[in-house]
Amino acid sequence: MTWDIGKTLDLVEARFGRSQRMLANASIQSTSQRLRYAHFHYHQLVDELDAYRKELGDRLVIDAAFGQNKDVQQAYYAFMERAGAHAVASVQSIHAVADLLAASVFMGLNLSAKAKRWPSTTSPSD
Repeated sequence: MTWDIGKTLDLVEARFGRSQRMLANASIQSTSQRLRYAHFHYHQLVDELDAYRKELGDRLVIDAAFGQNKDVQQAYYAFMERAGAHAVASVQSIHAVADLLAASVFMGLNLSAKAKRWPSTTSPSD
């Protein structure tokens, strides 16, 4: 399933006007961008893992990490740094998608205008 962003924005504009479309567009584009970032970093991580497996050959990972060969050990830690960076970037992008989707829905349904009409839930003594 794919998300037709253009159609979504057309629907927002048809219901709420051009200015609301522009507001919704920013959130929707950010959501789409974060999904692409997550995809990119995930596949970079997979590529790093595949390349390191080939480089490692028949050696055990524990020997690379804790063995006596300093060059092999240094290559292991460099790999872990690259793999960790891509893993964290992918997960952070995935984590951001929920917040961005919430903002997209908020803007797409013009809920900011509705919130202005709702009575305050705070008491006068607050």
